[in-house]
This record gives sequence, C-alpha cells and structure tokens, in this order.
Amino acid sequence: MAKERIVRTIIETHEEIRIRRMTGPVGCPACGRMMASPEALAQRLGLTVREVFRRIERGEFHCVELPDGGVRVCDGAMPEKPEDVRK
Repeated sequence: MAKERIVRTIIETHEEIRIRRMTGPVGCPACGRMMASPEALAQRLGLTVREVFRRIERGEFHCVELPDGGVRVCDGAMPEKPEDVRK
C-alpha cells in the first residue's frame, strides 16, 4: 500500500492602506475660497483633468502647488452659470 502524503500550504497576505491628507493651504491665497484637487474640480465642472490643467496654465484658475508635488485649484473657478464652463 502506498503512503499518503500530506502537503500543507500556507498563504500569508498583507494589506496596506494609505490615507493622503491635504497638506498646505486650505484657502486660496488669492481670494480665500476653498481649494480642491484638479480631479474633483474636473468632475464637478464636467471637464477632463487635462482641460483643468490647461486652464490653470492659461491663468483662468487660481492654483497652489503643494510641497509634496500635488496641486490644489481654487473652488472660485466655479462659474456663476453652468453653461459658462465649457467655453
């Protein structure tokens, strides 16, 4: 009779969760309004993130570069009328 062979497999998993907190100014230095990430602003305005950066480069949106390399955009970029966004 053949010997039974028992194989034990151990699987070890690790989970890492990183929470990034906004660093730097919370209010816009130019107008004092709240700041948002370019992604959040793009979603709210119905634009692409690239379009938000184009408008930052043209000087249409106030922005602040953070020490960690991130960018925050002034919430004051929100126009009075939604149809003014996609010009």
